[in-house]
Amino acid sequence: MKPEEVIAYFNIEGAVKKIAPFGLGHINDTFKVESENGSFLLQKVNTKVFRYADILEENISHVLNEHPDLFPKLFKTKEEKYHLVYDRSCWRLQEYLADTYSPNEVHLVQEVESIGMGYAQFSNAFLKELPETFKETIPNFHDLRFRLHQLEKAIQINLAERLELVSDLVLKAYSFKWIVERFEDLIAQGLSKRLCHNDAKTANILLQRSDHSFSKIIDLDTIGPGYLLYDYGDIMRSLFTIAAENELELKNLKVRPEYFGHLKKSFLSVLQNELTALEVSSLEFGGLYMTYIMGVRFLTDFLEGDTYYKTLFANENMIRARNQFRLLELMEEALEENYR
Repeated sequence: MKPEEVIAYFNIEGAVKKIAPFGLGHINDTFKVESENGSFLLQKVNTKVFRYADILEENISHVLNEHPDLFPKLFKTKEEKYHLVYDRSCWRLQEYLADTYSPNEVHLVQEVESIGMGYAQFSNAFLKELPETFKETIPNFHDLRFRLHQLEKAIQINLAERLELVSDLVLKAYSFKWIVERFEDLIAQGLSKRLCHNDAKTANILLQRSDHSFSKIIDLDTIGPGYLLYDYGDIMRSLFTIAAENELELKNLKVRPEYFGHLKKSFLSVLQNELTALEVSSLEFGGLYMTYIMGVRFLTDFLEGDTYYKTLFANENMIRARNQFRLLELMEEALEENYR
């Protein structure tokens, strides 16, 4: 189905004037829809990645019903569903908030603090939820040992015949395998499971244009069970540098460890008295965990022939993996903690 055909299935009024691609998402396709009665964002869900539309519907419906103030309004179809599943495609429609922005690049301390407080408000709102109530939309999404197994399989098969190009990155990936052991030690100590966003990068939050304050949480596809260090780690990973994930010049990966203090202060200002001591102590380790897992996933996708992430140029996933492993080295130095 074409975007202009999909709109007719949702409960909105007014003629559509314009539909154009919007944003630079790695997975889904997003379109801005301009109509007589306002603007909307229409999203085509990548069903090769998100195979279970019923789980998406159930998870997202739950959080929208519990705390609608945290998220942009999603419009229902004429069948009273948030997702339109038709001819092996899946679509949804949400309001477009013109007075907000998604901080792909963060340059202000105020932005850091608002991002920390915004994701903390999300965590706090669902702190008492039983995470088992939610199903994983992507099984084993943040399971690092599973992701390392995928990498090992991709190395053995070498489907795209690219292994020689990344032999140094493979060695780099294996040098950080201690991270999975450290994580499993935290689980053994009783780290609490929580409902998580599971993709808590700076691009998935909206701030007010006027004062950079928190507005809404977006991109709810991966909401499900997890550990708080997942979300906190993703925030750290995306705050640590202003360089893009696909930055070509490694020297441009300039780091900003001073933001870590502002992030932790704002995050814990909401959650300080709600978390266990073990959770608080694990938060910054989450930065290492999530940066590592993303490097492993980019490297795996490169070896498999770029079947998961969208790419704009040749060897982009190799560049992404290289950058994540370099950030991991810099982050470990900046934290000055002997996590090993």
